[in-house]
This record gives sequence, structure tokens and C-alpha cells, in this order.
Amino acid sequence: MSPPPDHRHDDFDEDRDAAHHENHRDYPDPSVILPLLLGLHYPTVDVGDNDRDSSSSSSSSSSSSISSSSSSLSVKAAILKDELWAMTTLALPVIVTYVMELLPGIITLVLVGRMDNGENTKLYFDAAVLAVMLYNMVGVMTGLGILTALDTLCAAAHGANQPSKMGGFLLTGIMIMSILFCFVVVVLCNTTSILLLLRQPAEVAHHAGIFVLWMLPGLPFLYAYELLRKLSQAKNETVPMIISAVVCLLVNVGSGYYIVSYTRLGWFGAALARTLGTMAMVPTVFTGMYCTDKEFIANVWSGFRVKEAITKKAITKFLSLGIPGALQLMSESIAFEIIALECGILPDENQAILAIGAHAITLQVASFIFMLYLGASVAGSIRIGNALGAGDTHRAKVASYLAPRTGRAHVLLCDEDLIRKTQDVLLVYAYYQLPDAVNAIDQGIFRAIGKQSLAAKLSAIAFYVVGIPLGYLLGLQLGLGVQGLWYGLVAGLTWGEPSIRCVLRLDWERLSLDTERRLSIAHGDEYINA
Repeated sequence: MSPPPDHRHDDFDEDRDAAHHENHRDYPDPSVILPLLLGLHYPTVDVGDNDRDSSSSSSSSSSSSISSSSSSLSVKAAILKDELWAMTTLALPVIVTYVMELLPGIITLVLVGRMDNGENTKLYFDAAVLAVMLYNMVGVMTGLGILTALDTLCAAAHGANQPSKMGGFLLTGIMIMSILFCFVVVVLCNTTSILLLLRQPAEVAHHAGIFVLWMLPGLPFLYAYELLRKLSQAKNETVPMIISAVVCLLVNVGSGYYIVSYTRLGWFGAALARTLGTMAMVPTVFTGMYCTDKEFIANVWSGFRVKEAITKKAITKFLSLGIPGALQLMSESIAFEIIALECGILPDENQAILAIGAHAITLQVASFIFMLYLGASVAGSIRIGNALGAGDTHRAKVASYLAPRTGRAHVLLCDEDLIRKTQDVLLVYAYYQLPDAVNAIDQGIFRAIGKQSLAAKLSAIAFYVVGIPLGYLLGLQLGLGVQGLWYGLVAGLTWGEPSIRCVLRLDWERLSLDTERRLSIAHGDEYINA
């Protein structure tokens, strides 16, 4: 059982008072911090002419007020500096990790796109694009979305210094992901039929179906890696993730070049190489975590209790966080895939093939740049979750305020027509970057506080009420083609920027209590719906 919340908050208040007297590092309200640091508020002294007799006591009180304000300003500057440094040092390695984890997907397309297959180059490239699209949408995004529940739960458990509860969350996640994988297999094994139903070219759909089957064996290893990574991220440990990403990249590049160039598998070898790279990540990240902190692994293992982790309450709470997280990720992913499918139904078949390839390359460039924003988003999510788990609402506020402030086509292809079309689309994508960055940070904050459902609603409106319909109008009805489809996405995501206002109105004390309630489910405590 977790200690009563009021006892923990009493201990926290005592520690905070001691820290204030010894190190001047208490955690004030950011609504007071920012005006003070910007010079918008100064202590004032008012001694009236009719109060001369009390001027001595007023002067003493004023001096005390000035001294207190000066000390308070020093405290505020110190906590801001401390949190900014912590978030920066966490964000940088996370960015490196995400960028390196993205590269296998790019390498897959490079291996296919750079092959000299004559007239079949566009065919194979488009088949790989659609295969990766469906694989990511059905398998990857669904799984990673469900696992966003661990962003909320594990960060809070680490902040509360209860690593054994991570074991319960991990076991619940393993069970849920095992069931999910069975459904994903059924869907992906019918890739060809699905693409034909979506009016894609028959030959492209056939090759895409085979390509997906070569990637499918790596999916459970990806789920296992993500489960372990959530634990490592929650305790602000990034070295194992970086090492595993490097190993995955080396295996993917080395095996991919050999299989594609020197075996009969040909371009299907790019899919097999991605699978081999993903498989290598799991033992690497586990070994790194074990060597870095054996005691942490032992504490997590102590929480592996089936009777407490595999319960209706535990599964319900996990899914109540994970399903909205999956919907949020899938809403954006599906939006991009809808654009790809709309490219495939452009009136001119040759232009449709060019549009699919140009959209795919633009999406890879967008994903690469998005990793920079995602690193800051994940860092903010972890810091806020740690603070809420510790009952430190002031630090959670500071982290939420700081989080938002913290390729060429020739590399992928040898087809000049496709290169020119891609360059046109990239010009439109330039307008997409700012709203994309703001959206990424907001989503990280929502995950940290367990508000994945709010994030999913905002994303759904931005993409499906504004972006996709407007893109269809511009791209297909007004004849702007793939550029018009991307203009719609820009408009939709720009509309979603005001979601940051929701963050500014959050009740952080309430969120801290909600976090305490979530932590109870790993040990079978009575759960109160947050």
C-alpha cells in the first residue's frame, strides 16, 4: 500500500522549508516567477504624511519586505535555472535516440528507391511506401499509442520513489500488447486486399502485401523495446536507448545493403533488414538497463505480481490512458495516410504515382524534423510526471511552462521527375513546422498529466474537421494536387495551436491527487476513477 497522501505531502513541505532556509530553492508559483523575472513587479513602500509616528516600524517592515522579495527573486531564478537545465539535458539524448530510431524507416525507402530496377523503380518504391504506411498505422502507431499509458504511470511512480509499481504496470502492458499483436497480425496479413479496397493500383498492392509480411516478425520486438524504454525514460536514463538505437541502425544498414545487393530477395531485403534491426534492440536495451542500474531492475521485477497487475481495475485504468493515446497518435498518422491514398486517386495515373512518392519523401523529412520537437515533448512529459508523482505541483507547473520554450530528395531517389515533385511539396511543408512543434509539446504535457483523451479530441478536430476536408477541396476539387492536400494539413494543425490554453488552466493540485490514485492500481489498492 502507498503511504497516505497527506503524510507524504507533510514530508514534502518539511523538506521544501528546509531547502528554502539552506539553499533558497523552494518552488514558487510560476505565475509569480515570470512577472518577477521580466521586471514587471517590484516591491513598493508607502509611508503617508499623516503616519510619521509609525515611520520607524513601516521602514523596518519595508526593509523586511524588500529583503524577502530579493530572496524570493533569487529562489525563483534558481528553480527556473534548475528545471531548464534538467529538461535540456534530458531532451538532447532523447532527440538523438528518436532520430536514430527514425532512420531505419528512411533507410528502408532509400534501399528500395536507390535500386536500379529500370521502369519498376517507381512501382517498388510506391509498394514499399504503402506497405510501410499500413504497417505503421495498424501495428506501430496503435501499439505505441496504447503504451503512452506508461508515460503517465511510470513517470509518476518514479517521482513517488516506488519503482516496484513499474513492474505491475509493465506486466499489464505485456498482457495487453500480446493480445493487440494477434489482432494486428490478422489485419496486416490482408494488406493486399485492404489496399485494393482503397482503390490502389493492383500491382502495387500485391507487392506491398509481400513487403509487409517481411516486416511483421519485428513488430513484437518493437513492442518489447518500447515497454523497456518507458521504464528507462521514466527514471531519466537515456544511455541504454541510445546504445540500442545505434545497434539497430548498424544492423539495419549492414544487413540491408548485403541482402538487397547480393541475395535473391532483392528489394524485399529492405523489409527483412528492418526486422533484424528491430530484433537487435530488445537484448541491447535490456543489457544496458541492467548494467546501468541492477537495483532498479530488481525493484521492477519485485512488482511482477500477476494477481495484482492482471485485474479488471488495472487493465481498465491502463486502457483508459492508452486508448486515447492511441487515438491521438493514430489520428495524425491516419491523416497522413489518407493524404497518401488521396494521392493515389488523382485523375492522371502518372501524376498519382509521382504524388505518392513525393508525399512519402516529404513525410519522411517531416518525421525527421519532428524528432526535434518530440524530444522536448518527451522531456517535458517525464519531468512533469516525476514532479506530480512526488506531489511537487510547483515544479510540475514550471516544467509545463518551460517545455514549449525549450534532407534532400536526391538522397532517397534517382528519379528526376519524383525529385522535382518532392521539392514542390517540401515548400508547402515549410509552413507546417511551427504548428507541428507547438502540437508536439502540448501532446507531451497532456500525456504526463493523464489527459490523453483531451489530446485525442483536439487532434481529431484539427485533422478531420479542418485539415482533411480542406485538403480534399484544394487538392482534388480545385486541382492543386498533392500540394493542396498538404495545405489542408497546415490549416488544420494551425487551428489546433490554441490547445495550449487548456494547459494554462490546469488545476495542478487536482492533478497531483489524480496521480496518487493511478499509482494504487499496481498493487491492487482500491481505485478511485480520476
